[in-house]
Amino acid sequence: MYRAMHVHVTQEQYAYLRRARARTGHTMARLVRHALDQTYGTGHDPGHGPGHPQGHDHWVARLAEAVARRTRLSADTLKTLVGAYVLVSRIRSFVKMAQRARRADR
Repeated sequence: MYRAMHVHVTQEQYAYLRRARARTGHTMARLVRHALDQTYGTGHDPGHGPGHPQGHDHWVARLAEAVARRTRLSADTLKTLVGAYVLVSRIRSFVKMAQRARRADR
């Protein structure tokens, strides 16, 4: 469960968060939570809920960096490809489920 709070940052910090948001695709709130976790060691990767200290984003990033070192593709490109694959896979699963539900209603 998250609690709402307001954080005041300098212009430089805000500019950094904007650049990081554009680079990573994460929200500013997530970036700030991650910085708090890194600084104060909560043992929790933000965005994955309790009990998931190393969730999907963590292993995708590590895998993308490892593959990027051995190929001409950048880590960001590889992360995008994995994300696209996951999106297409989930859409495909949803369509199959909807088709089964429609057949069951007949």
